[in-house]
Amino acid sequence: MATNQLHEAYDMTFGSPEHSGHPDPKALFDAERRDTYIADYLTNLESLGQNREAPTDPDINNDLAYAMLKREAPIEDRRMHAGRALDAAKQKFFERAPSIGMDMHSVYTKSEALSSEFVDAVVATAGSYPDKPDITQLKSKLSGVAGGEQSPEKTAVAVMAMFNVLQPYIIDRMLELNVYDPKELRAQVAEMQHDSALVLRFYRSTAGVAKSALTGKNNMSTGEMADKLFNIGPIFVQLGQTFSNAASQPGTDNETKEFLHNIGSAMQEGVAMPSPKQQAKLEKSLPEGLKMEDALSSAKMAYVFSTSSPEGKYATKIKRPGIEKAATENVRMFNLMAHIVTRYIETHAGNTKMAKNLPLVKDSLPFGLALIEADIMSELDFVEEARTQVRAAQVLERHEGIIVPKVVDEYSNDGHITMEHVAGKRIKDVPANPDYIKNALVLLLRGRRKNALFHGDMHGGNIKAAVDAKPGTLVAYDWGGSFEMPRHFEAKLLPFILGVMRKNPKAIAKAYRKIQSPNFHQATQAEALQAATDAIAKAKDKPYATDDEKKLTRLEKLSKETTSILTTYIGLLGKDYQSTLDARYVRYIRSNKALISVIKQELAKPAYDTARHGKILTKSAAKAVKEVYLMQKKKNKNT
Repeated sequence: MATNQLHEAYDMTFGSPEHSGHPDPKALFDAERRDTYIADYLTNLESLGQNREAPTDPDINNDLAYAMLKREAPIEDRRMHAGRALDAAKQKFFERAPSIGMDMHSVYTKSEALSSEFVDAVVATAGSYPDKPDITQLKSKLSGVAGGEQSPEKTAVAVMAMFNVLQPYIIDRMLELNVYDPKELRAQVAEMQHDSALVLRFYRSTAGVAKSALTGKNNMSTGEMADKLFNIGPIFVQLGQTFSNAASQPGTDNETKEFLHNIGSAMQEGVAMPSPKQQAKLEKSLPEGLKMEDALSSAKMAYVFSTSSPEGKYATKIKRPGIEKAATENVRMFNLMAHIVTRYIETHAGNTKMAKNLPLVKDSLPFGLALIEADIMSELDFVEEARTQVRAAQVLERHEGIIVPKVVDEYSNDGHITMEHVAGKRIKDVPANPDYIKNALVLLLRGRRKNALFHGDMHGGNIKAAVDAKPGTLVAYDWGGSFEMPRHFEAKLLPFILGVMRKNPKAIAKAYRKIQSPNFHQATQAEALQAATDAIAKAKDKPYATDDEKKLTRLEKLSKETTSILTTYIGLLGKDYQSTLDARYVRYIRSNKALISVIKQELAKPAYDTARHGKILTKSAAKAVKEVYLMQKKKNKNT
């Protein structure tokens, strides 16, 4: 028994001649002597642990003692005994627990059955990977737990089933505990408590959305769901903004498309507004002379409030308090959730195709999260952002169809950017006007010119229709991710994109090495070539199976294949070699795609004839080229 081993260590410690059989009670108040007793006791306990034999028969105490104390034993052996101890402890608890208004035996039976069915679904998913298995029955079971009246018994079943999913991870953390070093043990326990809080936060933020997905019943509005998801952290918000792109994927039903699009839009702005207490704190932080009025919007890194001073009315972007720490915590949360999922899959589907692909999660996720964290941190320099916005206003000053709010230096600092208040609405929410397309293309083309600025995040929350200006006028917010294109910037990217489109591994590898990030591993030609070959091979293994995919035009198929190869290629380089594109190229590609989505929203309005989309785009592009290039030449000639 484990208790016998504890007693034996006690006897070995205090039965020695040095301690005369028992410790002196007064010595326990003497720090030096107390530390000596504890050190001796733990040394003896460790000695007993090293000599401990693996128990053959199931026993909670013996199994747990072996797993926790024999640290040099094979990890799989220790995991097996710890799991056996926890399983026995759960069963014993439910056998002896008072009913407290529910059938405890039923709770145990149902939770074990639900866990088993979940395991079966995971194994089925793993076995059919990359195809999707039919999990209708599992979804029905889970809906039965999540839907309807949430009785205490249902809640208990769901909690126990969740504990079973977490169990492989919990066991790993238990086995990491160094019971022989009190100082390290205290730090480890504190870390586990911290991680438990992160898991609880993730659960509380996602439970409502998961319940809606399972039952089809939306008890929360899209905004409320986005608020919940927003609380997961800034990195999740950045990932969540891609939901809008996911909504456009072939094979997605209209209801799901609308849901994903709305969630993506909500995550970009207007969610997780500050509480009255937080708002009062934010108001105290404002530059002297500035008064807070109303909250306008909220994004992953900042709030925007209408403000005023004796000189006029403004909009002030306020950095979220503690955003740097929040980003770091978010990285920890995602790595933690990945550990939980991978340990669960390894335990129940260890020899399947899915488990063999776990290195992709284990190796590339931390690297990917580090990239996103670095991207977020780079946008937290409000002084540089304000300087960039001032310059952008100067660059675009002659283009009447684009407004960049003017920065007010007097009320701006490292935590605030105060600017003129230019109200804007999303393109999808205003009447149709082809000038929105022309001006969007002007913004794109002007950013590509020498000594100009390329807007690094042209999504629908940053590029809006100006409310109080001529119809068709755009307002461009948030210049934090913007950059000036160095010489030959696009010339280096073009061979890379063409190589992907032509599925030429050598061309892809050669071009990639000229545009990879200098801050990470520099992929060799052989490494870049191998990743390109693998990415193209993976793309060939993805046939057009759904009806929507079969209807794609040749150009649409080329675009889909190019995106697939590009995404897979970057993922493989990150996973296998910890290499990635220069951050400016990532922003360039992402921002271009986002602006295309804005233009598509304009063209989707009923006022436009679908058959004439090509002509509208051509005409708008011609006007944009004339405004950016030809008018500039004429102005130079006159001067």
